[in-house]
Order: sequence, then C-alpha cells, then structure tokens
Amino acid sequence: MANGGARIEVHHDDVELLRRLLGAASPDRLRLRVRIVLHAARGVSNREIARRLGLSEPTVGRWVRRFAEAGVNGLWDAPRTGRPRSIDDHAVNNLRRALDRPPPQGDRWSVGSLARTVGLPRTTVRRLCDAYTIDLSGALTKEDT
Repeated sequence: MANGGARIEVHHDDVELLRRLLGAASPDRLRLRVRIVLHAARGVSNREIARRLGLSEPTVGRWVRRFAEAGVNGLWDAPRTGRPRSIDDHAVNNLRRALDRPPPQGDRWSVGSLARTVGLPRTTVRRLCDAYTIDLSGALTKEDT
C-alpha cells in the first residue's frame, strides 16, 4: 500500500488506543509511528508525513504498511536476532531509584557504591551510566537530604 495520499482505514477503537499510546509512558519510536499512522488516517501523503516529521518516505511507508497489515500490533518492534539483553529494564529502574536516595556512605555516589547498592558489577553500572547518560556528579548527596 503506497499511500501516495489515500487515506488508510483506522477503526474507532484503534484511534483511541493510538491516542493513548501518544502518552509519555510510550517509547519515543512508538509515539513517532503512531503519529505517522494518525497522519495517514487523515489522508496525508507519505511524502508530506515524511516532510512534517523529518523522516524518509520509505520509513513512513514501512509503518503505514505495517499498520495496514497488522493493525496497532504492527507498530511494535519485531523481535531481533542476536544476543538478548543481559540487563533488563527492571535493573535500570533500580539504578535510577537508587540515585533518588542519598548514598549509603560518603558524600556522593560512586560507581562502586551504586554497584553495591543495586547488586550489579561495577563495569555494568558504568556501562549503564554511559548508555543512559546518568551523571553521578549530579546525583542526590547526603547534604541534599
């Protein structure tokens, strides 16, 4: 389905679900895909959607097509090949929650104190801090409490 300007059909229940998926709790890439579909549902061409959202036409076409073929479920990432993640979202959330509390010893969080608190290796904590741009120098200190 090329959607050069043809409107795609979106069921009323799907429109409501798509609008809820635009919420802050949804991943950015999912919210972007929802915006693509909502534009296409209003009859906006792939070229115009791509221009408005700063995407390529093939990217817009892919998500319009996936929605047309699989509905809302088609907007989620397909399983990927390769090694599965060794650290899940729960561990990352534990790390972030720990930073909302003062460090157990000393004035500031260090990689070592954070690793001991969340029960992960120091190298893993350092990698997560780098990947999620967590700045330990700006974390809560004992003086802040």
